[in-house]
Amino acid sequence: MHDAIIETEGLVKAFGGRVRALDGLTLTVQQGSIFGLLGPNGAGKTTLIRILTTLLPPDTGTARVGGVDVRADPAGVRAQIGLAGQSAAVDDYLTGRENVEMVGRLYRLSRGQAQRGAREMLERIGLATVADRQVKTYSGGMRRRLDLAASLVGHPQVLFLDEPTAGLDSASRHDLWALIRDLADAGTTRTMVLLLAVGLAIGFRWQTSPIGLLAGVAIALGFGYAWSWAMAALGLVVRTPEAVQAAAFMGAFPLAFTSSVFVPTQTMPGWLQAFAANQPVTVTTNALRGLFLGQGALPPGQTVTGQVLLALVWSAAITAVFAPLAVRLYRHTVS
Repeated sequence: MHDAIIETEGLVKAFGGRVRALDGLTLTVQQGSIFGLLGPNGAGKTTLIRILTTLLPPDTGTARVGGVDVRADPAGVRAQIGLAGQSAAVDDYLTGRENVEMVGRLYRLSRGQAQRGAREMLERIGLATVADRQVKTYSGGMRRRLDLAASLVGHPQVLFLDEPTAGLDSASRHDLWALIRDLADAGTTRTMVLLLAVGLAIGFRWQTSPIGLLAGVAIALGFGYAWSWAMAALGLVVRTPEAVQAAAFMGAFPLAFTSSVFVPTQTMPGWLQAFAANQPVTVTTNALRGLFLGQGALPPGQTVTGQVLLALVWSAAITAVFAPLAVRLYRHTVS
């Protein structure tokens, strides 16, 4: 497409010859847009960004940024992009101005161009009044703004932002999102690609009907209700708050760690996959993903209906086991 700034076709990247982080990915990002990548850990977001920023070669397929192939001309791609990582890559012992000027020089700007660019960006992101202070005196929100200024000083066509609000409080997060929108509206950079964790809903759209949304909420509430009976029974057996907390952690941690919440179960060791794919946390998580995001959010071979039914069975089974037990323990306690 003539106005596409990023294009990938059939992009494949595997690790260890077995785990495919990207499996035939094809996408197009239009010039001048804010494009969000959302997904759970292990979905391939970081792998895609590393390929597009020339930090990692793809196994097969093509990727072009600004019309330049990432494998054929990586230097040409790097000349067109800016990258702000999840952690602010700034030097604490330099001033804010010196940090931005240093990055400008790394972009091969002349000293005068780097100074003018730093001044312009610091004013635009609201750090002009503290530009000559050492960065170690900056707050977390100020450091993220400074990192953003440094990534913009070379006037990139595409700006990649890796979870830009990670670690910020709600006020700083709101301010940074407003700044990002203002920069896009002002044409400071042509395109922004945001790498986001699954819980950040910038540009998010439910891929379901209102009935599907309500069904997902009902399943989540039902699962929580079922586990509340398990915790009630545990609290009646183990009397001290500290012991209850420790026991609950010992039970919840293995289930969460071996579920699809963090990584796809098919990437786990073979001996663990059967349990991980069918345990209650995985099944409920998959049911919610299927209801909220559609069939494409589920692993191969699984259906939304199947995962919803399994989630309901698990919630009913947990309630059936622990509700009578908790009631019996309570009656014994008060008698």
